[in-house]
Amino acid sequence: MERGSSRRWTLAAPLLASLVTRGHSLVQRAPSAEHCGLTAAACPGSPVPAGDHSACSESIVFQAPCASVQQEIEARIRLNMDRKQLLGNYTLLDSEAGACTKASRATNPHADPGPFTDLFGFRYMSAGSHCHVLGCSESQVESLCDFSTNFCNMFNLYCSEADGCASVHHDLKYDPEQFGRACDHTALCGGYETVKSQCTRR
Repeated sequence: MERGSSRRWTLAAPLLASLVTRGHSLVQRAPSAEHCGLTAAACPGSPVPAGDHSACSESIVFQAPCASVQQEIEARIRLNMDRKQLLGNYTLLDSEAGACTKASRATNPHADPGPFTDLFGFRYMSAGSHCHVLGCSESQVESLCDFSTNFCNMFNLYCSEADGCASVHHDLKYDPEQFGRACDHTALCGGYETVKSQCTRR
């Protein structure tokens, strides 16, 4: 992914216990942390210490059942539906129905700086007729500013037709994302790097 200098920050995990999201109480517990090799916050991990690599974590409530959300996300991964002008390469690494998805995105070989490969994950929790999803993407090299790349790794897999995105099986509607502190890459990078317009740049 696009890189800058490094600086320490905290990768904050969303609280899972007794979670109520926008009036939708969770009706099942979050999958245990070992599913898909992800943490409770859906983070895949990185060989670089948490203070020295960029990342982004988010919490989203979809107005659709988890089976539909997972099906759409994984279909876009398999079809490599990247929206960057220099197309990257998505790869599905692990999947567990109704629980989790783990995948990677490699930048285009012509990307500068690059090429880099990021890992990311999603964890799915039913909330009535809705689905609460935790997402987390992490750089695998030392970095700070990422020009919203970690966010875009995930956003391009669930964005709706209203966002200008094409769908495979389901046009996913969702409430506004809630972002973790991991997306705040300090004032040097402009703070939270969660800019949707960056998801179609080079």
